[in-house]
Order: sequence, then C-alpha cells, then structure tokens
Amino acid sequence: MYKDEKVYISSKMLQALIFNDGQYEFDSKMFDVDLLVEFKNLIKWYVDNNFLNDKIKNNINYFISQARDVKDENFTERIKIINEIIRLLNSQKIDDSIFFYRYQLLKRERNINYLTCSDEQIRGQIDYVNNLICYDFLILVSHSCEVSDVEFENKFIPIFKNNYAYYLSVNVILRECPKIIEDSNFFNRLTHILSLNSKVEMSNDYAKTHNKLLKKIYKTAKKYR
Repeated sequence: MYKDEKVYISSKMLQALIFNDGQYEFDSKMFDVDLLVEFKNLIKWYVDNNFLNDKIKNNINYFISQARDVKDENFTERIKIINEIIRLLNSQKIDDSIFFYRYQLLKRERNINYLTCSDEQIRGQIDYVNNLICYDFLILVSHSCEVSDVEFENKFIPIFKNNYAYYLSVNVILRECPKIIEDSNFFNRLTHILSLNSKVEMSNDYAKTHNKLLKKIYKTAKKYR
C-alpha cells in the first residue's frame, strides 16, 4: 500500500511506460535521468520475479531506444542507466509472467476463479491486462488538477462513462493507495462518473460491481476524508 500519492502516481506512470504497446513518441521529460533510475529499479523488480514476457521487453527496448537519442548534458549518465536496463532485461532467462497476469486479474476482478483458470485462459487476457495497467495512470492523471474541468467533461467522461474497465482500475487504485480519496479532484470526479453510471441501464454483473465500488468508496472516504 502506498502512503505517498506522488510516489504512487509516479510508479503508475512508469508501469504505463512498460505495459503500453510501444508505438508512440514520448515527451523528452520522460528521459530525465532521475526518472530513468526509478524506471530501472521498477524493471529490476519485474526481472527478479521473472515477470517480463518478450512483448513487454520489446516495449521497454523501444522506450530506451528513444532515450538514447536525447543529447544533453546528462547524455553520458543516461547511456549508463540505459545499458544497466539492457543488462537487466538480458538477465531474465525464464518467463513466469503468467503468474503476474493471473494475480492482476484476481486483484482487479476480485474473482478467485482466476486461481484455477488454465494458463492458456490467462494468456488470452494478457493484452487486456496490459491496457488496464495503462488505464490506471490515465484515470490518475485525468482525475487530478493537471486536467481542467472542461477537458475532463469533454474528453474523459465519454471514455469512462459506463465503462467496466473504469471500475477494475479504480478497484486497484483504492486498494493500492486509499489515501488518494483525500484529493478533492479525484474524489469529486470519481463520484461524478459513478453518479452518471447510476442513471444508465446496467447488466447484473456490472450493477453488482458498481454497487460494491460505491460502498468501498464511501467506506474509504469515511476513513480518509
């Protein structure tokens, strides 16, 4: 559980870098050497647990290949960190990523059936889980002061409204960093989306998840607000 909101958001941003599809350009500030050190430390955790599959390794390689092209006063230090990341990636010889994805599904869906699903069933969900991990960071950014109310209404509500993935990510966020509920932007935007969803027709499973999350939010809010 994270107690520092900024550290948590930074960690989620780095996870989004790892699990995105690696097909878009990154802002130059993403190649800051201090951030790259954090990135390397996070990758070490995944490598130590053999959680990286070939696709995710390719995502990471794509990111650091762009970092190599940044020429500034920190170029030498950046290259040193990049080479350390490459050595880390090469040091993982076993792919146990199926355990990581199984746990992610269990944690997000809160469904113990994932403990007994076949590896093949879990593999069929890998791209879905990668997207959910990136979705966590999208929610955190859009529910912060970095995004104006107007932008949130026009750009993000259409994405989040009546979207089951929203619930799965919020489940994880409130579990990993419950203190984030103290942030008025996060709380107000979260409850606004849930109130909009309350007005739409839902399937039984969706409605059950919706009601459970409402209870969790207000229980968490009572503790931290």
